Amino acid sequence: MAARWAKANKIAGYYVVLKVFGGYRSCADQPQGWHQYAPGGSLDLQAGYSAVVSPGFFRYDQKTPMLPRDPARFRKDATTVATSGAPFQLVTTFNEWGEGTSVESTTDWPSKDGHGVYIDILHEVFGAHPR
Repeated sequence: MAARWAKANKIAGYYVVLKVFGGYRSCADQPQGWHQYAPGGSLDLQAGYSAVVSPGFFRYDQKTPMLPRDPARFRKDATTVATSGAPFQLVTTFNEWGEGTSVESTTDWPSKDGHGVYIDILHEVFGAHPR
């Protein structure tokens, strides 16, 4: 897959960021960046490439959350992302309601300003640690 993207990108000239896999760092064809998509984990760091935080993970077809929501844990992990120095600092995800990973405002986690607890945390943390 990485080889196909590298070949195609010789023509297109895109900034390619691929999902990590076992042994990705030793892959002969390296894209410009790597990230992990694993919203069931609260935090993922791919040194030199990306840092990803998840507010929670509760798929619509499961009885219990894989990663329960915890604003204090989310704030701590978001701070790790914001201070990581990673070129890609990501939230998994903004509005993936089917996986229970959204940070959008809802009556489930309201805040005084109306944006919701998770958006407020992101605003506060990344505001305190600008790039």
